[in-house]
Amino acid sequence: MAVIQFRAKVREGGLLELPEQAQALGLIPGEEVTVSVERNSSQAPAFPPNEKGLAIMRQIAELQKDMPYSDNTNTLKLLHEARAGAMYDRDPIE
Repeated sequence: MAVIQFRAKVREGGLLELPEQAQALGLIPGEEVTVSVERNSSQAPAFPPNEKGLAIMRQIAELQKDMPYSDNTNTLKLLHEARAGAMYDRDPIE
C-alpha cells in the first residue's frame, strides 16, 4: 500500500477536487481509497460568541456594580436571624 499526500478542495455536493498530481495516480471511479482530513487552522469555522449569555452576564455585572462586598463569615448567623422573624420585621428575641 502506497501513501501519497496531497491537498484537495471540497466542492458542492461533497465531492473532492483533486489536484493534477493526484489525477496522475490513475484513480478509477468507484475505487476504494483511504482519506484522512486535516483542516487548516486558519480556515476552521469558529463558533460565534454566545451573545445572549454575554448580554445576561453584562446585566448581572451592571446590577452588582455598586453592591457592597460581604464576606460569608456571618451567613449562618444572618440566616438564623431571618428565620427567627427578622425578615418579617419581628424582633427575634420576642
